[in-house]
Amino acid sequence: MFRFGSFTTGHPPQGRRAESTSRHSVWPHEARVEKQTGWTSEQLEHLIKRYKRLPSTPTKEDLDAVAVKLLAKRWNSTERTWTAAGAAPYPDFVKMVVGYALTSKMCLPAVADTILEARYQARKAGRVYIIATDT
Repeated sequence: MFRFGSFTTGHPPQGRRAESTSRHSVWPHEARVEKQTGWTSEQLEHLIKRYKRLPSTPTKEDLDAVAVKLLAKRWNSTERTWTAAGAAPYPDFVKMVVGYALTSKMCLPAVADTILEARYQARKAGRVYIIATDT
């Protein structure tokens, strides 16, 4: 939300979009973001306060962490979603998912998609947890 005077809005103010003064871009998709939001990169940096530039591709450790987090979820029959906390997955299971993802150009979506498909297979088989043959 953005606050201007006595009203709050979810959009930047009309007619107040300043031209970007910086020609050296910190953000890889600066022009697209500026066009979509109506804010300049300087305005966004001022609003965000703290940011950290991430590497262009996730590391193996990043993929491991995501896989562990997603594989530890169990089916919650009350909420009918994969939200219940479960036991830590077997390390070999994590290695298998991450190893497959590393062969893909888009490794992070590969981890998520593999686990999403495994969850579908587990639910189809009536299980509340994923096993290695689901992947």
